Amino acid sequence: MLRVLLGIAFGWVIWKVLSGIIRMLAVEPEAPDPDDVVPTEEHFRCIVCGSEATVTLRSATEAVAPRHCREEMQQA
Repeated sequence: MLRVLLGIAFGWVIWKVLSGIIRMLAVEPEAPDPDDVVPTEEHFRCIVCGSEATVTLRSATEAVAPRHCREEMQQA
């Protein structure tokens, strides 16, 4: 009888912990402030494989180059 009660108690604790984790992951991230996004026309090229990317919108506060092949891309 004690084993059954302990099994039910552990199952309930595991259920509560996992449902809380899933609930935290289901929350949508905040939308960016429209004033912090500025239009731009920047072209980047990966120095490892040569892939190219064009950035049309970027953050006004931080101008970080995109990453590809685990390296920062260089402006073309």
